[in-house]
Amino acid sequence: MNILGIDIGTNLIKAVEVKKEKGSTQLLKYSYSSAFNEPLLSELSIDTDNFAKKLREFISYSSFSSENVIASLPESHVFTRVIELPKISKKEIEKAVFWEAEKYLPISIEDVNLNFQILPSDTTLDKEEKTEVLLIAAPKALVNNFVKILEKTGLIPLALEPESMAIARSICYNEESFPETLIINIGSESTTISILVNKYIRFTRNISTGGTTLIRAISQDIGLEMDQAEEYMKSYGLDESKMDGKISSSMEPVFNVILNEVRKSIAYFETKKSPSRVKRVVLCGGISTIPGILIYVAQYLNVEVQKANPWLKITVGDKYSKKELDELGPMFAASVGLVLKEV
Repeated sequence: MNILGIDIGTNLIKAVEVKKEKGSTQLLKYSYSSAFNEPLLSELSIDTDNFAKKLREFISYSSFSSENVIASLPESHVFTRVIELPKISKKEIEKAVFWEAEKYLPISIEDVNLNFQILPSDTTLDKEEKTEVLLIAAPKALVNNFVKILEKTGLIPLALEPESMAIARSICYNEESFPETLIINIGSESTTISILVNKYIRFTRNISTGGTTLIRAISQDIGLEMDQAEEYMKSYGLDESKMDGKISSSMEPVFNVILNEVRKSIAYFETKKSPSRVKRVVLCGGISTIPGILIYVAQYLNVEVQKANPWLKITVGDKYSKKELDELGPMFAASVGLVLKEV
């Protein structure tokens, strides 16, 4: 069975097509393109029609052949939170989740599709007789529009899920031993932090600072147009040895805002989960490919840092450039995670 995984971000659309059979997943194609202007939340027919048309053109241009698709829901529009409940039965948990969700949701519970995952027992919580539940809520308008767009494109939607869950799957899929891992997904408009323990998301939060803010800082500091500032960021990044460190100096104050929030998240998690400690950080998203970022984050957080390499989880064959796959891997973490989902 061939499956297409589509990750629609604010800045880019990334897609991967694989062939799944007999327990193996083989990469067939991958592609990316600039995002579309039409908003996913728009209920106007002209917007959904235009979005579907552009998505169809992207699929045709990329030579994808599968109609079966699993797509990501943009993290900025999805509510994801780990909540604690008393030790009660699964049936009681199902009822309690809805009551708890109303406390946290920014919109009415009647306007969301609500799902949840009961997390395996955590020894740090057992003493307190607690159960952890991963709560996921997506606006019905977003889900309905997305399904409508996919169907208008001629695709068969098999599933939708948040980017953070897909990325977690692409990083921990089939790993026998899995250290406590913090994932930093730096998107165009925001950054998502997730902490995984034994492959399950135990903490998640969203920061309203992303790549666009970094590009704007370079643009204003050096006096460049946004497009040019973006190219400078991609070329020189946080490498102080390039361009006399001018680009790095422009980016650092904004990037440090993100990393300070990461530090706070680590401190909160480790205090709550003592003696658990974050043992590695994995970077994904387009910004994670800029020069100097691995060393900078490792020194700032004083922890092992690596870029996401989702291709390790699938068979890629010899027709793809290893160098290009390594460079693009962090961008495709969500897309690969989507196609690894069991449906």
